[in-house]
Amino acid sequence: MDKKANQYEKIINGLKSRRAIKEKHLRADSKQLEQLSKQIRYYSARRANLLTERYRQIARQLFAEYELIAIEKLDAKEMRKKNQKGSGATNRGKNRKLAKIKPYEIALLLEQMADREGKTLLKVDSYKTSQVEFGTQYQKVVSVNGCLSTLEN
Repeated sequence: MDKKANQYEKIINGLKSRRAIKEKHLRADSKQLEQLSKQIRYYSARRANLLTERYRQIARQLFAEYELIAIEKLDAKEMRKKNQKGSGATNRGKNRKLAKIKPYEIALLLEQMADREGKTLLKVDSYKTSQVEFGTQYQKVVSVNGCLSTLEN
């Protein structure tokens, strides 16, 4: 992530911590809590805009260099599914990181840029994209005179 985005994240976390402490002692409609919430919204919007602009730069660079880009079709739900054996703390950390990087937003920007530039974006199903678990043998199905056969390398 960008240095500026990390700075905003630190500020946001500090403000959230202060708000959590004050929530114990103040009423829900107090001016101090409203002010902290307003600051959190402000810095969150700044961070989101900064990251969106960085994602646009990345998309422009990719499509300037390549005619075809293939990405794994992933959403946050699928990313969380990959390691459900982890503890609750691990999953909370993963959820926090996914909320920061927003993989759906990156894919959406790439899709929009591909449409605008007339380039090709290929979304690949995440099943078996990494052959580490399943071996690395290459299989090709060939149809010869209506008979299917499998070639292995």
